[in-house]
Amino acid sequence: MNRLAASAKGWVALGCMAGQLRVLIGFLLLGSSGFSTNALADDSPSADCTIQAKNSTSTAGPPVWVDRIQAGLQSGACSSARWIDGLFGPPPDNSVYRTASGSLETAFLWSRYYGAHPRLRFHADLPLPQWDERVHAFVGRFDRNEAISEEQQTSGTIPRQFGGLVDEQTLVGLGYSGPPRKTGGWFDSSAGIRITTPLDPFLKGSYYYVKPIRKASVMTLKQTTFWDQREGFGITTRADLDHVFNGRVDSNSWFLRSEASATFSQRSRGVRGYVNGTLFHKLSERRAVALQLAADGEMDAVVPLHDYGVHFIYRQNLSRDWLILELRSSVDWPREKLTDPRSPSVGCGIGLELLFGGGRPLGGL
Repeated sequence: MNRLAASAKGWVALGCMAGQLRVLIGFLLLGSSGFSTNALADDSPSADCTIQAKNSTSTAGPPVWVDRIQAGLQSGACSSARWIDGLFGPPPDNSVYRTASGSLETAFLWSRYYGAHPRLRFHADLPLPQWDERVHAFVGRFDRNEAISEEQQTSGTIPRQFGGLVDEQTLVGLGYSGPPRKTGGWFDSSAGIRITTPLDPFLKGSYYYVKPIRKASVMTLKQTTFWDQREGFGITTRADLDHVFNGRVDSNSWFLRSEASATFSQRSRGVRGYVNGTLFHKLSERRAVALQLAADGEMDAVVPLHDYGVHFIYRQNLSRDWLILELRSSVDWPREKLTDPRSPSVGCGIGLELLFGGGRPLGGL
């Protein structure tokens, strides 16, 4: 009965999320219509923020509805960045703001243990060159455990299916990103609010350190300090080890990533975290698969080992580089309470992601 109630709650929450997404996307599209007047397709410095829809498939026919949606989102993000940045002085040419990027994602998840959960996500990163080329604004729906405390692994098109229900919330704020390096360290930080009643502010700062190990492996260490009303002050320590087999990345490459993360906050029950290992295989320039083993838990919780299992992931571009289909299947052994039996829970998911203004490559899953 509790799981049926959780599924019903998920569907109700979907309606609320859809309303919030309409407001967020409407804000971007309002910026697009309100601050740009000419539809230009070139990338010259004199071009405004309106992006002309183009059919990027091999047929090169007229643009269809999905091309127009993608162009509208990119135009809106560009114009919104220009308007926000213009509050602090005359903005430079619009080509700077055309680097605004983000994604719109929808997914449907089901597992035997947690039931059915539809998901909607949206995010946009808006450059603010009047402040500094390393400063940006952000807005969207994020998993709080990924975006603030970083105690959960970053998910792709489909929100994190492993380790329980996702705590997604609408966040807006400002971020600072130091220039990423292939070796050495850099800082980034962010501050913002969660759109809830009452408003919930948060602060976060991170330090990255990257160390190549021979030619085919790279170790990344990340130390994050955060504060919000829910967790108080906390720290998250994370270590990643990436290895490319055969020392090269091509259309038939194999890639292994190992991750370990530990979080402690004023309101946590001991240290909580996760470990996982993911084997990626790039089948072609448009398709990739991955196999993941993972576990998570909290040391002083009633059930210290919360979940462990295996996932299979398939990703493919759908005619366009910026439109990605993701399919997942899984079997894991979750346990929320001592009275729950630890039995296998099969799961599946399907998701669609629309990127605008650029995005991560397919091979990165």
